[in-house]
Formats: sequence, structure tokens, C-alpha cells
Amino acid sequence: GSGFALGIIQLILDEKSKIKVSDKIATLASDDLHWVYLSIVLLGRMIAYINFFPAGFKSHLKGNVRSNPFFYETVGEDVTTTTVALKETGALGMYNRSNRSIHHMVENFGAFLVSIVPVGYVYPKPVFVLVSLFCMGRIMHQAGYSRGYGKHAIGFLLSNVIATTTMEGLALLVFLKANGIL
Repeated sequence: GSGFALGIIQLILDEKSKIKVSDKIATLASDDLHWVYLSIVLLGRMIAYINFFPAGFKSHLKGNVRSNPFFYETVGEDVTTTTVALKETGALGMYNRSNRSIHHMVENFGAFLVSIVPVGYVYPKPVFVLVSLFCMGRIMHQAGYSRGYGKHAIGFLLSNVIATTTMEGLALLVFLKANGIL
């Protein structure tokens, strides 16, 4: 995240832009607002952790069934216990996985959404690029997921791995620069 973000900033910002960034960070630091940027990183890493933690409980499952956020079972007297999951095949399976993509976005995009304005204040053009990448990735994620588990991977990579972690990396850079660590 932050190493990648630092590399991007070094490549795309000209000297005039780097001076503007330094001035903005100095202003934030003078008002102790750089702590907001570290808060974004903390929130983002917590969201990532709580979303990946339950995945271990269904690591033995394969294919489309992994898209189920919940599993139910039938209960009652004289009822054979049966696991109930989302329909996987046909148009309804595509519908279920498309909606699971929305659910996945809502589960994961809190820190990204919160960071757009504060990080965008310091790095407006890179944030525009990251938001564009995130949007493209989410569209690809949903379209891929509708076709089957695993086909959403490139969208996940673009939106969650690249855009989200780079945004958090930019927030961390603000904090580190404001504290004189970088």
C-alpha cells in the first residue's frame, strides 16, 4: 500500500505539485489533522481483517457455493437436516452472485469512501485515478461474479487490492510526512 503509493506519487507529481502537497501536509500537521489520516488506515485494515476472518471457515468449499454469505439449515421435528444455500445455476444464480458483489462492496468500501475527501485534499489527481480504478474494478467484479466464482478476481484486484490499499497508503504517507518520518 504505502510503498506503492509513494512510488506513484514520485512518478506522477511534478515539483510544483510536490511543494503543494508538502504545504498541505504542513497545514494538516499544524492542526493535528494528520491523525485523521492514520485513522483511515486503521479503519481500512480493520475492515479488511473482519472481512477475511470468516473466509477461513468456508475454505473447504469450492466454486460458486463460496459466494454464499450465509448458510442455513432446516430444523424441526421429523425434518432431515439440510443445508440451504443460494441458488448457483442459471439466471437466478447469476442474480445471486451479482447481488453478492454489491454486498461485498458494502462490506469492504468504508475506509475507501471515507478517504476520498481528506486524501483527495492532499492528492487530488491520484485520488481521481484511484476512484476511477475502484469503479472500473467494481463493475468488472460484478460482471465477472455473475458468470461464476473466480471470474471476479480481476475486479477484486483492481478495486480492493490496488485502489483501496493505495488510497490507504496515501493516507499513511500524509501521516508519516506530517510526523517527519518521511
